[in-house]
Amino acid sequence: MRARILIVEDEQLVGKDLANTLDRLGYTVIGIVGSGKKAIDQTLEELPDLVIMDIRLKGKMDGISAAEKIRAEEDIPIVYLTAYADDTTLDRAKGTQPYGYIIKPFVEREIYTTIEMALSKHGVELRMKENEKWLSTVLNSIKDGIVASDTDGKITFMNPMAEEITGWSIQDSMDRPLNEVIDVVGVKDHSAESNAKGAEQGAHIALMGLKESVIRTASRGDLDVEFEGSFIYNEQGEITGLVVAIRDISERKAAEAELTRYREHLKDLVDQRTSELEDTNEELAEANAALETFAYSVSHDLRAPLRAMEGFSQALMEDYGEVLDETGVDYLNRIVGASGRMDSLISDLLIYSRLNIPDIETERVHLESVVLDAVAQLETMVQEKEADVFVDDPLPEVIAHRPTLTTVFMNLMTNSFKFVDPNVVPIVRIYAEEEENIVRVWVEDNGIGIPFEYQQKIFQVFERLHSLESYPGTGLGLAIVKKGMDRMNGYVGVESAPGKGSKFWIELPKAK
Repeated sequence: MRARILIVEDEQLVGKDLANTLDRLGYTVIGIVGSGKKAIDQTLEELPDLVIMDIRLKGKMDGISAAEKIRAEEDIPIVYLTAYADDTTLDRAKGTQPYGYIIKPFVEREIYTTIEMALSKHGVELRMKENEKWLSTVLNSIKDGIVASDTDGKITFMNPMAEEITGWSIQDSMDRPLNEVIDVVGVKDHSAESNAKGAEQGAHIALMGLKESVIRTASRGDLDVEFEGSFIYNEQGEITGLVVAIRDISERKAAEAELTRYREHLKDLVDQRTSELEDTNEELAEANAALETFAYSVSHDLRAPLRAMEGFSQALMEDYGEVLDETGVDYLNRIVGASGRMDSLISDLLIYSRLNIPDIETERVHLESVVLDAVAQLETMVQEKEADVFVDDPLPEVIAHRPTLTTVFMNLMTNSFKFVDPNVVPIVRIYAEEEENIVRVWVEDNGIGIPFEYQQKIFQVFERLHSLESYPGTGLGLAIVKKGMDRMNGYVGVESAPGKGSKFWIELPKAK
């Protein structure tokens, strides 16, 4: 794009000659004016890229005065055109900061060189001003206070946030000592380097190494702040000043103090709760020990007379059965049956109570081994019921307590053997399904089934759906299963419908 130039020359022949020369050099001449006033008016109206101004103009206003008024209104570069001038005139011309001189009679090459240098210099200055404006905008908008000083510690710059933090205005702080405006009254964190430099070069240098400190402000009292400092170096690597960023951390410090108070309070609560839990655990351990002792005592003290009742009843039947009438035999049979049911109930209660003992430790357990062990322990019942038990292998390994898991399977299979229609051979199938971290084991039977509304209740203690005459039992079997699974961090459930059998399932963590 061709640069647009205004010529200010009161000699018409010189002006036209100069215009022709500029046109040959590739510039656009927007006009030739012969007075200072016209130069001002046309420049402010058309805003040329450059003005070539003759210093000596006819009339009351010379070129220098016109240049002063133009420069006061617009940032347009001016090159003076002159044949001669006294020292006073030249001094006046220098005061307008011209971008060059063209000496009459002019040489074409010198005109081109002077104009290009003027345009280039002005372009650099414009970019510098834009950069300064951008930097000023950034510094004035950031949330940190920024303060700069020279090597003597005299403040040369301060942004609005620094004004807010220190309580000093920009006007009042200029040329004041840095350590007067930033009055450090408490140092919480600093570096050895800053101490050494501060001792050698001054207190303002020591600010460079401070991290967290307390400063005394003009309007907010003592304030917690954080420093970040950098030295300013010239091309020779010499320090020419420094810049310090100040961050108000008073809210953060207040939050940290509040957090510390909460943490200490929480620690006191945790200590208190821990102490209470330890006391409770001790009491619980004592209670469990007493419960265990009581359970064994009950087992012995109750079972002994039960066995005596059952034994004497059987002896009475054997020795005097012939002399007893039908009613007497019926009574003896009832005594034997009740004794057996009471013995089973005591056994189940003991099993259920032992599941409350806290020291159940889980480990890696092979399911197939546990299932086969449970089947072996139920061999007598399997033969009595002529039941068929199918175990799909292989079964995976799980994390469980082996004795408890064996008890779980024994109770589930016992349940399947008992709750079948008369004259139906019990069929039980055991198989497993594996997921990423879980193993679900199914115990499927061909029993009488369970109505949907009772499928949660059956896992409660002493919950029975049928009379003793129809299906004998203690009402504790599935409660033992539920308690055992809870203790092993597992789950149990059932899918069933009347007349369609039941599918009990348990879930345990998969062994990795």
